[in-house]
This record gives sequence, structure tokens and C-alpha cells, in this order.
Amino acid sequence: MAVNYRPISLMSIVVKTLERMVHKHIMNFLSAEFLNDLPSSVTSNVDLFADDSVIHRQISTSNDCVLFQENLNQVGDWCDASLVQLQNEKCLIVHVTRQKNPLNYEYNLVGIPLQSVAQHKHVGVWLQSSLSWEYHISSICGRPNRILGLIRRTFGYKNRKGIEVAFKSLVRPILEYCCQVWNPYLIKHVNAMEKIQRRATR
Repeated sequence: MAVNYRPISLMSIVVKTLERMVHKHIMNFLSAEFLNDLPSSVTSNVDLFADDSVIHRQISTSNDCVLFQENLNQVGDWCDASLVQLQNEKCLIVHVTRQKNPLNYEYNLVGIPLQSVAQHKHVGVWLQSSLSWEYHISSICGRPNRILGLIRRTFGYKNRKGIEVAFKSLVRPILEYCCQVWNPYLIKHVNAMEKIQRRATR
């Protein structure tokens, strides 16, 4: 018998399956009973994504800033009533605008000032305040290059079939994720994407 031999218990597989079923039902119950009533608690737009939520509103005047702050206060009250604890380091403000001098307002949530950032990763896509895809494209071009280096070191240059399978399963999903949204149209972005594919086919 091998030294590193470990028997697989069929009971552990059954327990894992039951655990996933129970977890799924609990999350569905919590989502239906608690999380789905957040949009009705505020007047701003609310988007829910599993355990994440986004509140957004068009800001045209200083009065809109005050209304948005009131909505943030209502979110804080909702969290207290629902026994939901916020992760303050993940609560951020992104001003999406092309104006040179947008309205500046110090927003806070449960008494903690919210940090304003120029870009934020939202459902796997980097959104910039300038509505540019520069940061997102540069970020997704770096990771596939590192993965390609790992593929080359693993398969070498002769195993073409292995490289092809690894490229399609590890690299292409990164390059094509939500590409309908950020589809590159600038020449420098197109060249950056094609450079990765040319490197993979060498």
C-alpha cells in the first residue's frame, strides 16, 4: 500500500451533498425573507448580487446629494433592524461622470465616511469614474500573460494539444468575460488583446 494512501469515505460524500443542499435552501430563505426588502426601504436604485448590493442615483443638484445621504442613512437603519453587519472597507463611492467639476459631497454610512475611488470592481468588471475601459483591459491583460508563462513551463513547446486545451480553459474565459460590455474599440486595446493570442500560438 502506498505511503500517502488515504481511503475515501462514501459517508463524507453524502454529508457534503447534504451540506450543499441545506446551504442552498438557507441562502434562498434569507434572500427571500430579508435581502429582497432592501430596495423598498430607499428611493434610490438598488441592485442585489448574492451577498453584495449597489445603490446608485443620478446626481444633478446638491439636493440630490442630500437625498442620497438620506438613503444611506435608511440603509444603515435597515442593517440595524435586520442584524446585518457591513464590511466598511468594501463600502465605497464611485462618481461616474465625465464632468470636470462634479458635485463633491462627503457621504457616510452608519457614521463612517465613505471613501471615494476612481475605479471599482463590480461583478468581475472594473468600472472607472470616467467611463473608460482602460483600467479593466490593462488588468485582464496582465493575468493571462502570467498564466501563459505557467502553461509554457508546464507543457513545454511540443505538447500543442495540451497548450490548446489549457489556453481555452484558463486564458480565454478571462479575456472573454463580459466582453459584450467592454468590447475594445481602440487600436491599442485591440493590439494588447491580440498580443496575448499571438503569444499563445507561437
